[in-house]
Amino acid sequence: GSWGHASGNDNATGYQTSTYGVLLGLDSELFDDGRLGMMTGYTRTSLDGGYQSDAHSDNYHLGLYGDKRFGALALRAGGTYTWHRIDTSRSVNYGAQSDREKAKYNARTGQLFIESGYDWTSDAVNLEPFANLAYTHYRNEEINEQGGAAALRGDKQSQSATASTLGLRADTEWQTDSVAIALRGELGWQHQYGKLERKTQLMFKRTDAAFDVNSVPVSRDGAILKAGVDVSINKNA
Repeated sequence: GSWGHASGNDNATGYQTSTYGVLLGLDSELFDDGRLGMMTGYTRTSLDGGYQSDAHSDNYHLGLYGDKRFGALALRAGGTYTWHRIDTSRSVNYGAQSDREKAKYNARTGQLFIESGYDWTSDAVNLEPFANLAYTHYRNEEINEQGGAAALRGDKQSQSATASTLGLRADTEWQTDSVAIALRGELGWQHQYGKLERKTQLMFKRTDAAFDVNSVPVSRDGAILKAGVDVSINKNA
């Protein structure tokens, strides 16, 4: 699972996100020191925007990935395609009136990445400095809220983003006759290219006058921190 937080500004409120699910992969050796694989899975993302507004997305993933090693140098590339089923709900209060606006719509996300890394190994820990470049394209279908007079609608729209990451991965393992424990971590610096705000064009359902809604801007530069642990039990011990 994963958790996220975005701070608000004068234009948009902040939000909290959480994601959980399962991803499965299968790969095999390809030529010398190479691998090719595919993955699939399901995740669910929940967003709490405060002010009685929230969203949920059921996400279905399919992807391909591969890598090739040249001694200590590793080259990797891959792509994923995700289908989203999104439910949104928000409360609108104006004067003595209070409405609850809800919408259900579909969206798709395509992602591509390339990466290089270099292995530094020792008896105590394995280190890998790496560089990653990723491109993401998102497209949503028509949005039609159901509710009161403040219900909104929007046409099909798309957005793209490109980001690079420079970082360091580390892992180490302790093993006994019955248990093996592996610790892994990642620390990186991520840079976003292009516009930092995501713009969506919406209109009230009873009019054709469109207006832009801007998201909370992402940070131009940010830190990436990941950690994990794997435990394997030898039943034959």
